[in-house]
Amino acid sequence: LRKIFLLATTALLVMSALASAQAGAGSSARYIVQLSDPPVASYRGGIAGLPATNPAALGQVKLNPTSPASVAYLSHLATRQASFLAALEQTLGRPVQAIHQYRYAFNGVAVSLDEAEADRVASMPGVKNVERERTYELVTDVGPAWIGAPGIWNGTATGGAPGTKGEGVVIGVIDTGVNHDHPSFADVGGDGYNHTNPRGTFYGVCDPVTGLPFCNDKLIGVWDFTGTSPEDDNAHGSHTASTVAGNVVDASLIAPTITYSRRISGVAPHANIIAYKACNSLPDPAGGCLVSGTVAAIDQATLDQVHVINFSIGGASRNPWTDPNALAFLGANAAGVFGSVAAGNDGPGSSTFGSPSDSP
Repeated sequence: LRKIFLLATTALLVMSALASAQAGAGSSARYIVQLSDPPVASYRGGIAGLPATNPAALGQVKLNPTSPASVAYLSHLATRQASFLAALEQTLGRPVQAIHQYRYAFNGVAVSLDEAEADRVASMPGVKNVERERTYELVTDVGPAWIGAPGIWNGTATGGAPGTKGEGVVIGVIDTGVNHDHPSFADVGGDGYNHTNPRGTFYGVCDPVTGLPFCNDKLIGVWDFTGTSPEDDNAHGSHTASTVAGNVVDASLIAPTITYSRRISGVAPHANIIAYKACNSLPDPAGGCLVSGTVAAIDQATLDQVHVINFSIGGASRNPWTDPNALAFLGANAAGVFGSVAAGNDGPGSSTFGSPSDSP
């Protein structure tokens, strides 16, 4: 009986291991499928009836996403993506729901596939590349004084141009969201500066007229690409947003044996902010950023025509010619958006310059 029991137990363990292996082999993951057509920001013409939309090809600096040419080409991309998704369902023999669709800085879709399906998708017509979802890390550094910001503020380091603290500049911060009610993001800063909204409208989940419930004339937009809330659940996003463009704030540290007070601010304390939540603390308290969400945020920021994207996010070095984040930043750059991307905290050895700061 004991031998029979051991044989039966062994058989069950073997069957369980085989089942687990089969489940692992067929388990799905999120993949980013890059399609062959250029995104709106990079299209230089060549298709009959569709004039160029790339600013450089037009002798311009910034993408105009609402121009007749952009609208026409966007419609072309939407039709092509719909046709691809229909072909994808036929190829895989099952329904497929796009998790994200990208068109402005990157042309492609994010979908759930298993490994065998991803191999099949890679050989489909119109597909340029297929990348499995990865998780990037939150990285950052600090210091307006370190980089000489006061010389820009007072005009002593501007080569004769007027001093500026970022007035009229719209900065898109892609991170873990923002604590919208923090003093760093208030309408009126601690130096008395009363912000104005240079766009006259609010973005994302804020009411476009009133800005409620999250926005004001400083924080003019919030988006969420995590399916949670635009509120910061990690503190990293609020930290980076305030480092970039936080108001002047009189801050105090009160401890049992010491009280320390000082006036702090971001690098551009009078600039406006649109926050894009593409990272959160779940399930890892340290925070993580799914590439499909960060590409969606870069794409949206390009459409929103921010002047600068701050991206205090990164990971190991990767091929910049296939990495979706790097390619999305290439598209954003083509649209006239400046990308400020963390290079990573590992250095100084080889291959420690993180991705997507190695974007072409």
